[in-house]
Amino acid sequence: EFNMKKFFYENGAPSGWRITFLTLLLLWCASLFFKNAVYQISFAALNLFFLVHLLYFKNYEILSEILKKTRFVAICFVCLVATLAISNLLNEAVISKKAWQSTLFFILRYGTIFLALCYFYKLKFFDENAVFAFLFVGLGILSASVIYQFASSSDAIVFSSDSVRGGLSGALSNRNILGLFMGFGLCLSAVAIRRPLSLKFAALFLFAFFMIFSFSRAAWVGAFCALAFYGALNLKSLNKKYLLFTVGFIAIFAVLLALSPSFEQRLAALFSGDSSGRTVIWSYILEMAQEKPILGYGLGSYINLPGSPVLEHPEYNAPHNLFLEILLYSGVLGLVFYGLILFSVFKECIQSKQFGVLTLLIYLLIDCQFDHGAYLSKEALSLATILSFLAYRMRIER
Repeated sequence: EFNMKKFFYENGAPSGWRITFLTLLLLWCASLFFKNAVYQISFAALNLFFLVHLLYFKNYEILSEILKKTRFVAICFVCLVATLAISNLLNEAVISKKAWQSTLFFILRYGTIFLALCYFYKLKFFDENAVFAFLFVGLGILSASVIYQFASSSDAIVFSSDSVRGGLSGALSNRNILGLFMGFGLCLSAVAIRRPLSLKFAALFLFAFFMIFSFSRAAWVGAFCALAFYGALNLKSLNKKYLLFTVGFIAIFAVLLALSPSFEQRLAALFSGDSSGRTVIWSYILEMAQEKPILGYGLGSYINLPGSPVLEHPEYNAPHNLFLEILLYSGVLGLVFYGLILFSVFKECIQSKQFGVLTLLIYLLIDCQFDHGAYLSKEALSLATILSFLAYRMRIER
């Protein structure tokens, strides 16, 4: 039985500290889907709260223990930031105006937030279910804005013959970002909602529908691969209800394909290998990387480099590939350190048998090969920070 008083006083934590932390965590988790002022304030407030709590209770041993248990990934992160800083210094002429600010925020938004999550988890201020619940709050608010958009302009999206300019975006400015989040919601529903099955199936259908009509092909591919992986791991536990849901979903999918010219166009573009200009961008990056292979050109340099595709095509405004962005901005050295961080997190998931978290990481990694980056994509990186913490939580608990 849930005891509210015990929950807020457990382990000697004064209720004020715990309530404040959970409020800040809720605000951060829910707002990371919107990238608005609440997100900016909540991540800063979480960091400040972490620092104040650490100094007030003098929990330096706990922080030291966390750093020891995550030392490999911590060292790689420090080396990655150092590589990026050196690259920025050597390329002052081509880095973006906010390169140094973005480098600092890379540390504060992801590095220190990771430590803060580990620290408060060690103090038993929250558990993984709280994180999932708070993420669903944000996804729910975003979904409400998508429902409103769909209700007011369904003809322009579903039955339109123009899939290039169409697609659901909800309260966001970009359909690919909405696709990222709806695909994440789909995978999160598959791994985090156990019972009741009616709620799970409703969430799966809703997020799948919104993801499909965001027309984000990266989200489609990422979600399909991640869920195929998760389904293969859990074949024995899938009963007739799951089979019926899958058959029903495929039937609805076929009807939508027959009724929606825009969906048919987008699916045809996926199977024909139409990259929407990405191959032009990727070829350019590989060519430029050969000139500065070790340290790259510094953060945000893509748009300022000579002959950049963005000069002729304003819509080609980002590398659109996680690994190629790392290579361009921080060279092979950055690629090595980033790769080691990813390897370490994936390995931790496998060793601790956290296949749900691994499924979500696979989804994010695939999506980031086409749409989102390694250093400047707040949305994908905030989710990756949460998943990295969840991967390490069992090691921290011990």
